[in-house]
Amino acid sequence: MLHAGLSLVWIGRHVKFLMVLNHDHCYNKMRFMPDISSNPLSHNHSLIVRVVIMLFMAWAPHASAQQHVFENSKQYLGYYRPQLGEYGDEITLGGTARLITDFSFPYTTKFTSQGDERARIRFYANDGNILSPYYTAPGTLLYESGFFPLNPGAGRRDFKNLNIVVPDKFTWTIEFRGLSMALNDQAGLLYFNPVTVGQSYGDYWVKNEQGVWLPLQTRGLDDNFGASFFATYAPDSTPRITSFRPNGSSSFDLIVNVIQGRNYALEYADPAESMQWHRLETILKAPSSELRLTANAAKPARLFRVKEMARSVSMLGGQPLVTAKAIKGTTYVLEYINSLSQTNWIRLPEFMTATSDIVSILDLSKPVPPTRFYRINEANDR
Repeated sequence: MLHAGLSLVWIGRHVKFLMVLNHDHCYNKMRFMPDISSNPLSHNHSLIVRVVIMLFMAWAPHASAQQHVFENSKQYLGYYRPQLGEYGDEITLGGTARLITDFSFPYTTKFTSQGDERARIRFYANDGNILSPYYTAPGTLLYESGFFPLNPGAGRRDFKNLNIVVPDKFTWTIEFRGLSMALNDQAGLLYFNPVTVGQSYGDYWVKNEQGVWLPLQTRGLDDNFGASFFATYAPDSTPRITSFRPNGSSSFDLIVNVIQGRNYALEYADPAESMQWHRLETILKAPSSELRLTANAAKPARLFRVKEMARSVSMLGGQPLVTAKAIKGTTYVLEYINSLSQTNWIRLPEFMTATSDIVSILDLSKPVPPTRFYRINEANDR
């Protein structure tokens, strides 16, 4: 049995991003950008006769669908950044697929070949040192390409058939070797803006000689480097209850496999009303890929499921716009609660039939509430 509802927490009016699918490759001239002043920025029984565990199997039909999850190639700004050491861009992916399959980026070089000019790419989760409420440095290494050779002039590097699971937000970097970064012995990433799929803040990360990551920003310029990412759905991206056992006479222990850092909800239903689901627990920013949860027992049985919460919220015309994964052709409805102490979701009159694997629904309530917790659910799923 497939359930396609997702939950979304929206607190206040903080806006993340809207995804716009649009891309073209347009850069035809480059000029060196001198080393302009850069500054660091602030930027949780009685024995059961029968227990049924209902797993939330989200969007299995899309297991092999490829998505364009990040694109920044619409407008080349005419600059590139030569940089000693390792540096790169923190990005937020659009779409919902998170198993990176294809990655490409443009660069330029200017040197007389000595045969040792090379570079390598790395992906990092931003789970390192917390520098401010806005900056968490690159930490866990997710991928390393190994060194590849460089040739003089403009170039583009394409990585195909990758299988790298990444979080919604991560940092990709490059490290050039065999170059002094003097005027005639240098290489660098190209500046593009605006980002057309996904999101990137106007800064970049640099690892200094002591191995410490620092966020830098060029005065008067958005430090966004040209790149393109495609992804599909990771086989382990659906939350799964992998263990379910009694804990004494009045509760159960559940072990749930999830994606670290994402948001989930544990819900239950009584067998006699199997379409009426109630929130039991909300897990915001899962601390690990394996969650250990406790659920109270009920007679004669109780159904459980774990649902991944939705990925995006924005504002459109002053109203909250809630976005989630979807099955094309399925009709969805927007539901909410006003506090985490509530267990029954209130259904809004706004319905939407998905025309792709993303659905977005506006909350047209007046006035706009200061705090509200949303979920997008199938219209026939209570």
